Amino acid sequence: MTTPTPLPADTFQTCLAHVLHLEGGWYPGTLAGDPNPTMHGVTQRVYDAYRDALTRERRTVRLIAPDEVSALYRQHYWTPMGCGSRSWPYALLVFDASVNHGLRRAHRLDAAALDDPVLFLALREAFYRQIATGTRAKFLKGWLNRITYLRHIVQGAQKGVP
Repeated sequence: MTTPTPLPADTFQTCLAHVLHLEGGWYPGTLAGDPNPTMHGVTQRVYDAYRDALTRERRTVRLIAPDEVSALYRQHYWTPMGCGSRSWPYALLVFDASVNHGLRRAHRLDAAALDDPVLFLALREAFYRQIATGTRAKFLKGWLNRITYLRHIVQGAQKGVP
């Protein structure tokens, strides 16, 4: 494995763009029997808590503004996981995992992977395969597509492609 590329001063926006690509746009929540709608990966419940903390009136997550998305992701995932002090592409992997799995699971994956991006993704894939049972089995293909997307980024970084 080659030495990971250091991050530029603020790689948050680059990582955010990748995560938003993976998260997609509007999801009404009802397709999987989940009543919690999501926009850009932000659930209505998380958006309500975010706006409550800012003493702003609640509104549908479908109307979340780009600056709110950015602030929420930075505040709730990027900063708590220390992504700004990590190397590329590991910062993206940890950030994406924190968004997709939550901070506790992302911390566990990070601790087990020991800063090895290939191992990190292998652990995530194993976790997805473990939980893809019952009604969640239908999500496995999408989860594995996410891992494939991130693997391409890791492979590019290992070849010196930023």
